[in-house]
Amino acid sequence: MSKNKQKHSLSQKQHFHKKNAENQAKPNEKAKISMLEKAIEKYPISIFLLLFIFMGLVAFKDFIFVKYVYFFKDIGSDTLNTVFPGVYLSTKLKAESFYSIWSFQVGMGQSFFSGIPVFSNPLYYLSLLKRTITEAIYGENFFVYGKFIRVFFNHFLISGVLFYFYLRTLSLKKLSAFIGGLLVGFLGYAVLGSSWGHSSVVLASIFLLFSTEIFLRKKIWYFFPIGVVLVSVNPFYLYVNSLFILIYIVFRFFYFNDEKLKDYLLKIVQMIFLGITGILLTFINFITNLIQILNSPRVGGGMGYYSALSSKKVFSTEAQNYGDTLSHHLTAMYRLFSNDILGNGSNFKGWYNYLEAPVLYAGLLSLLLLPQLFQFLNSKKIKTVVIFIAFWALIVIFPFFRHAFNAFTGDYYKVGLDIFIPVSLIILGIFSFNFIIEKSKINIPILLITFLTLLGMLFIPDLGTKKSIVVSEIRNIVALFLMLYTGAFVLFSFAKYRHVAISVVVFLVVVELTYFSYYTVNEREAYLASEFKNSAGGYFDNTMKAVNYIESSDSSFYRVEKDYWSGKSQHGSLNDAMVQGYYGTTSYSSFNQGYYIYFLQKADVIDEKSESQTRWSPGLRGQPLLSTWGNIKYFFTHSDSSNFLQLGYTKISKIGDITVLKNNYYLPMGYTYTHYLPFEEFDKLDRFKKDLALLNYAVLEDTTTVSGFLPRYSPKDTILTLNENIFGNDFYLNNKNDFDNKEDTQKSLYAKFREKLIEDTLKITSHGNDFINGTISLKQSKLLFLTIPYDKGWQAVVNGKKYPIIKSDIGFTALKLPAGNYTIELKYLPWYFTGGLWITLISNGLFILMVAISVFRKWKKNKMNKISNSLAQ
Repeated sequence: MSKNKQKHSLSQKQHFHKKNAENQAKPNEKAKISMLEKAIEKYPISIFLLLFIFMGLVAFKDFIFVKYVYFFKDIGSDTLNTVFPGVYLSTKLKAESFYSIWSFQVGMGQSFFSGIPVFSNPLYYLSLLKRTITEAIYGENFFVYGKFIRVFFNHFLISGVLFYFYLRTLSLKKLSAFIGGLLVGFLGYAVLGSSWGHSSVVLASIFLLFSTEIFLRKKIWYFFPIGVVLVSVNPFYLYVNSLFILIYIVFRFFYFNDEKLKDYLLKIVQMIFLGITGILLTFINFITNLIQILNSPRVGGGMGYYSALSSKKVFSTEAQNYGDTLSHHLTAMYRLFSNDILGNGSNFKGWYNYLEAPVLYAGLLSLLLLPQLFQFLNSKKIKTVVIFIAFWALIVIFPFFRHAFNAFTGDYYKVGLDIFIPVSLIILGIFSFNFIIEKSKINIPILLITFLTLLGMLFIPDLGTKKSIVVSEIRNIVALFLMLYTGAFVLFSFAKYRHVAISVVVFLVVVELTYFSYYTVNEREAYLASEFKNSAGGYFDNTMKAVNYIESSDSSFYRVEKDYWSGKSQHGSLNDAMVQGYYGTTSYSSFNQGYYIYFLQKADVIDEKSESQTRWSPGLRGQPLLSTWGNIKYFFTHSDSSNFLQLGYTKISKIGDITVLKNNYYLPMGYTYTHYLPFEEFDKLDRFKKDLALLNYAVLEDTTTVSGFLPRYSPKDTILTLNENIFGNDFYLNNKNDFDNKEDTQKSLYAKFREKLIEDTLKITSHGNDFINGTISLKQSKLLFLTIPYDKGWQAVVNGKKYPIIKSDIGFTALKLPAGNYTIELKYLPWYFTGGLWITLISNGLFILMVAISVFRKWKKNKMNKISNSLAQ
């Protein structure tokens, strides 16, 4: 090439770079600052609060102004089936006493702890204030009509504000922290999960992250124990959040590289002690929940997923339980863009279900800007960020790592990964945004490549498919936002338009978060407030009138069952008793009473291999013989010709659309056995004979407890040779049964079962949710059987002295009583409760004192410094 041509070529390159430099904002070039930036710089919190509330009013106005209540009929029916009954019962019990610890309205009875306030937690007082306000506005139903207002302010808004301060602690610009706070406040999982009550989990995780950073950077120690208090509401939450904080502090050590390893490790040791302090502050709540979980079928009962999930190959991408690998990976990819891109609520078409599939939406800005981060980092920081991202990608791609992160408890993302992955994306995305506005630099080629890549992720998987699982409306909106963001940052590359571009970006973030939050909440089937007011989702039906009717004439201890559920949602409720005020047998809970579920399994009521049936427990519903065994005295039905009329029940009243039946063979709480049957022999019987055995013998797993006290059953007894045909065919289907036929000679045999058991019974003088008192007289040694699921918290005092309780009938409670007269007191108080309560109260008192001293010393030091500076001047 000639020198002239070389000069010409060089001249062209120089001209190109010169023009590009003119267009590209230089780091030190003074670009225009928009009025919005100036305002945020001057009044960040005020503007944040006003804008956040405005976004909430637009996105959630129908819930804030209570056109709808925050209870759902669709897949989110847990709001009606568990949240509403739990809060309703807890509120009722708290009105009766400071706390509750047991309730017979849950299953056949189990630990039901309403919780002790952690007085050192400042958020407790904020929640108390909002509760007081909503109670003043909505009355006794404040928890229904004020629910979303509390969710919005307690969870969404506080999470956003905390994340703002977290980013400011990292010395990020106020504008960057402002946008980061909006992204976290309207985090995809927070909004979607709030209809299951999970937004409080997001708040807890964000508070812990904030308290971690403010301790490591500013040595402010007293926030960290409060963060631990918040995540300790469930021991599993504490575990996964501890794991996340460990990952985070490793990441920040290598990313910031601003401390010596020795000093950093010392701070981590201090954090461990502060974490223990946090557990002590909420010790009674933590230990109660921990023991309930450990005693549940899913953990202590061996019905969890540990064996199945931990046995899979480490690098296998095969889906473990739900759907195929492609479906899972596509779901994870698509839900980076929106909660609802694969369908909303019950219309969700991705892997698993709407809640438990990955909910990774963290704002489109985070996705678009993350690749920009690398141009601002040195090689060491690039490696740190790549490893950090790769760690989360590994968890998503290979199920084994996801299961390991969750301690092999289940195949889901909720309450952990749905928070940590998107929050990590937001952190990196906001780091990138902060560099961009700080240095006024954007890499346009990388921006365009990222934009095209994201569009490809949105549209390419659908090519060649006949039926798409993607909601085209949402996908098109996502594509439009990506295009507008990209255009705004291209505009940002021109110095004179920088102020316009920044304003456009903030506007787009506000519109995007508002629109997608609106779609997540409002496009689902929620209850109208007017509808809920009339029936409370179906609970306030004639059942409550029927309960009042029988209570007006019967004050004894008895249970009620029915052949319908009252809750009107996609899934029927098994927790009706918690709202309607009767003692039942059904229950829907993640952690049902372990011994009760064990009984249902061994009595062949539920499948021993079905984990779901340990949560959706049908109890004794539809079990005529076990109903008698389990103190069911009344049966409610919508039918005038119920099959239970052929099973020993008599119609006693008609209340609205409900027919009230009474069990003629009812056995009271506290009847007596004269013989026992070893469990090994019971377990070999068929279902019908098991029922008969329970109506005749105390079934014991440890026969040494009654050795020499009760006689063993005789193999010659005719009872265990009977079969269900004596009462008609299809006994358990209640089909044309001759059970109560007066001419049936076998009917008298069943009557004798009952008469034998009630020869001597406990005469109950008083009873409540956590106590039973009564008297009994025995002419011979007997086993007093009580249909209370076995729990070490139950204590017996017989004739003024503490008395041992034994297990009978595969997980229930009994007392061995020789002949004589007895006054019996039964009280529920777990062994750890009194000590745990004292630990909690003392820890809170000491913590508040230490915080007060610390704050006072800091105030005094600052005051002395000001005086010194003043004198020096």
